[in-house]
Amino acid sequence: MKVLITDRGHGTSYTFDIVEVEIADTCQKCGGPRGTPTRNRYCEDGEFYYVDNWTNPCGHVDRYLDVLREAKALKGEIHA
Repeated sequence: MKVLITDRGHGTSYTFDIVEVEIADTCQKCGGPRGTPTRNRYCEDGEFYYVDNWTNPCGHVDRYLDVLREAKALKGEIHA
């Protein structure tokens, strides 16, 4: 499934990007189905942006950093 998430970068400098990534439609922790993404509007530092949120039926929470890692691993950019 494709979702829009925040990518705050890493290291000592602050970055903030909205990226579309492709991830599995199953929970990273238990393999159950992920929830259906819905687009939500947020404000940060006076700027508005849209990202996807979803609630997994199993109750496990997908944090954006973990989702970003998963997407990079699926693309072969890093090892999970």
